[in-house]
Amino acid sequence: MKISFDWLKEFVKINKTAEEMAEILTLSGTEVESVQKKGKDCILDLDITPNRGDELSVLGIAREVSVLTGNKLTRQSSGDLSSTTSPRDDKPLTVEILDPQACPRFTCRIIDKIKIKPSPKWIADRLESYGFRPINNVVDITNLVMIELGQPLHAFDYDKISGHKMIVRRAKNGERVKTLDGMGRILSESAIIIEDDKNLIDLAGIMGGKLSEVSNETKTIILEAAIFNPVLIRKTAKEQALVTDASYRFERGIDQDGQIRALNMAAELILKCAGGETAPVVDINKIKFEPKQIKINLKKISSLLGIKIEKKEAEKYLNSLGFDQEGSVVEVPSWRNDVSIWQDVAEEIIRIKGYDKLKTELLPKEKPKQTSSTFKQKELLKDRLNDLDLAEIYSYDFLSSKDLEILKKTDEGLYEIENPVAPENRYLRDSLFPSLIKAIAKNPTYPQIRIFEIGQVFNLKNGERTYLGIGLAGDKNENITEIIDKINQTTLSDLKWQTKVLDEEERRRYKIKKKFTAMAEADLFQFLVDMPMRGKFDLIKDIQYREISKFPSIARDFAFIVGTDVKDSDLADVIKKISALIVRVELFDEFESNKFGKNKKSLAYHLEFQSPDKTLTKKEGDELSKKIIKLVKDKFKGTLRGK
Repeated sequence: MKISFDWLKEFVKINKTAEEMAEILTLSGTEVESVQKKGKDCILDLDITPNRGDELSVLGIAREVSVLTGNKLTRQSSGDLSSTTSPRDDKPLTVEILDPQACPRFTCRIIDKIKIKPSPKWIADRLESYGFRPINNVVDITNLVMIELGQPLHAFDYDKISGHKMIVRRAKNGERVKTLDGMGRILSESAIIIEDDKNLIDLAGIMGGKLSEVSNETKTIILEAAIFNPVLIRKTAKEQALVTDASYRFERGIDQDGQIRALNMAAELILKCAGGETAPVVDINKIKFEPKQIKINLKKISSLLGIKIEKKEAEKYLNSLGFDQEGSVVEVPSWRNDVSIWQDVAEEIIRIKGYDKLKTELLPKEKPKQTSSTFKQKELLKDRLNDLDLAEIYSYDFLSSKDLEILKKTDEGLYEIENPVAPENRYLRDSLFPSLIKAIAKNPTYPQIRIFEIGQVFNLKNGERTYLGIGLAGDKNENITEIIDKINQTTLSDLKWQTKVLDEEERRRYKIKKKFTAMAEADLFQFLVDMPMRGKFDLIKDIQYREISKFPSIARDFAFIVGTDVKDSDLADVIKKISALIVRVELFDEFESNKFGKNKKSLAYHLEFQSPDKTLTKKEGDELSKKIIKLVKDKFKGTLRGK
């Protein structure tokens, strides 16, 4: 939003330059993106946050400047219109609100015997500085008041309103209205409209209607200032792809008690610039404004902010912001729709006190706890199982009586839950087989199923244990012992497995539609407890210092075809021992394929060669590569893939 610095100074005394004031506003949370010179004036371009609809006006920014500089507002409202107001029996008007939630308040007044003409130069200049195109004195004044006070207004041609009746209601699906831009718009129930005896005459809160437009022939107007539901305005503006200056303000929330002030100011200016006589205000207030009251506790506020806030200090800041305070209760002003809880009040206090007053503390020196070796082992095991084309599943630890019946199993040896979350899930599982069976049965559309789960099982004899379960299913047989052997070859050679191949009767009973289903499970106790101590699967490595070389490294990738019995770690260890110049050996790919031959697989490594005291040449890198290829061939009967 753009705002004139000279216009701002009409509301509050400012002893600072525009640039200095821009910095003060930015530090308080109202960001000024730029300051541009325009003749003797300066234009501040502000980025107003969506919750601060009260700042979408000159008065709103003037309030902020007043608080931040300590200077009182010098102008807040228009003069008294009582001297130019007279009862009008010859100009009847009926106003009715059918949906108070859509329009809680509607105020208006008739102004008669006006003369439509171009605006005075000072009004036109102000509007142009904001990017508004001057139209005529009446329309320009409604825009001027909206910019100054933040309350959108609209002027209707009184003589174009059939029956001199204005009914405010929600639109019906499919209703049409022609707006001032000449567009015929199809409305939904979210739109708020104003209608007369015959037609829709206004898309309320967004754009006026063509049928009631003020023209050069207009002699009598109805000047309107209302409150419209921000949610409905936002939804309609989005549906119609029509965001206007009025809808922008209604969406973000306007002053809930500023309609009469705006109406009076606009009427006063119209009488000065267009002549005429004004009738009294018509005020239909269906939902009267009740100021929000918030109970605050300075101890809680101080605790939240991390600094002590004194009572007098809080009162000073809140009073300057327009809040009324009695004891521990704060009354929020009508223009602050964004303040509703005590934390909002705390934010206002520190915003004015200054965010720079908040204490900054270093993060605690205590290092975060290391991830347990058990967790690391499980994660590495999962990676290995993923490499073997097994997908992980997660399932509940519970069994129902129906599960036991299907499994032809008794509750002997099972833990029974005293207060189960679901009454039917009364038992804790003592095996992963039921979970694997359920997962296979629920996924009939997959041609081949290869799954695993690492989960808890429970029985009265051994208590709680961590098990690994594997499930294979499909229309062709798979030897589950081959999967077990592959796991044992790498990391789990000490595991004791239980296997089960389901026969036709069992598959039918479990509603499994695959021709083949096999499962295996093993207790991971030895793996999780004993393995690290024996050094077979210890993931916690000793940290070794190696000085970082000043010289660049050479990177090479190798993919070897070797037997399936070759461990990737053994091959990597052999490569590392070839030369001290080999500083990195990292496996990045492993897979089996029939194209490599029977019992063959591919192991791909990323290697780095580096010297601590010189830059290695390409020739030296090639020589190391030849040694690696030869040693893999001699030691493992491996060949370079693609050769």
